[in-house]
Parts: sequence; C-alpha cells; structure tokens
Amino acid sequence: MSHQTTWPGTQADMGELLEAVLHNCTCVIASEYGNAQRLCSAHTLLTANQAAINRLMFGRRIADRLRQEEWSTGPHARSSDS
Repeated sequence: MSHQTTWPGTQADMGELLEAVLHNCTCVIASEYGNAQRLCSAHTLLTANQAAINRLMFGRRIADRLRQEEWSTGPHARSSDS
C-alpha cells in the first residue's frame, strides 16, 4: 500500500526539514543502485504520516509565540500566585 503526504509549509520550511531528515537518516542502503532496503523513521514519517507532518508544521509556526509568552512579564502575563 502506498502512502502520499503533502507539505503544508513553505519551500524554505521544507528545505530545513529535509536537511534535518538527511542529518538524522539511518536508512539501510544495500543495492548497487542506491535504493533503500529499509527506510529510517525520519523518511517513513515524510512518506506515510500526514498527521505528524501537520503537527510539526503547527509547532514550528507557534514556537516563537510560545517562547515569547513563556518569558512575558507584561500586563497579560499570568502570575504564579494565582
């Protein structure tokens, strides 16, 4: 059964994701043509898990805002005394 995923982000986002996947790739390459005999977890995620890809993109989009809110001391910052 073949799976197809679509990328919900920008080309720049995809480039950074592919760099990360290649950096962490553990695919087993055993043929003379360079075809993978066994895909690693990172490559499997890219080809078979649309929900995980969507969550990665969502997390990437809100990460800066969450970091800013974590260190916020403005009027909307929550007190730890509450």
